[in-house]
Amino acid sequence: MNAPSDRAPTDQAPTDPTPTDRSSPAGHSPNDHTPNGTAPHDPTTWEELRAVVVGHHGVYRIPMGVLREIGGFGRIGTNVRQTLSSKLAGIGLGHLPAELPSYQDREVLLFQYGTPAAEVVAAVRGDVMSAAETALHQLNSSRDMERLREATLKSAELLTVLSDRCRGCMGPLE
Repeated sequence: MNAPSDRAPTDQAPTDPTPTDRSSPAGHSPNDHTPNGTAPHDPTTWEELRAVVVGHHGVYRIPMGVLREIGGFGRIGTNVRQTLSSKLAGIGLGHLPAELPSYQDREVLLFQYGTPAAEVVAAVRGDVMSAAETALHQLNSSRDMERLREATLKSAELLTVLSDRCRGCMGPLE
């Protein structure tokens, strides 16, 4: 049996000297932002943002404050969120949650349209039944069942996290 000192603590940040490592396809980690919510390498233009998402296998997590700054906005009101959503769609990116949060410290998961990730999101949302059917059929007919099982578990985990986070996002419009 391993002694407790042989295990790495799970509730502490890693001691890696490079906390801004962006090698993870999931994008940002909770520890790579400064107190104002920005990271040293956050994109500053729509073109840079698209390149970052594409460079992270079509999936990237980013704080709303960074999107707000890219758009050149102040307060993240209803119209700003709609404008940001439209601009993301215009550069070929979708987002989760479906309704962008109104707080700058909330994170958004960006995904590139036309990728398997976008097909899974469409399937889960049920936006287009034929696309959902195709995406789910492709997942179910995969030869690599272990990867399918892992993807299913990750999808369920993602939906749970998003559901929990969205409860606070769905307040009355101001």
